[in-house]
Amino acid sequence: MSDSTSVVHLMLTRAGLSVSPAELEAFVRTYDAMQAGIDAMYAVEATRYESPALVFTPTPAFVDWD
Repeated sequence: MSDSTSVVHLMLTRAGLSVSPAELEAFVRTYDAMQAGIDAMYAVEATRYESPALVFTPTPAFVDWD
């Protein structure tokens, strides 16, 4: 069992989901592609600790109309 297969199998087991071998293989391929994208994002050192462009601030901003 490959490392990715083990990770995907563990996540599915923790979620209480059982899948067929074909579905597991598809999930592993998807996981590998997603992980490669995530690794590529963190490979750019300058953007590692930047905030995303869209940030939700739950504190309302009240304007003083005086």
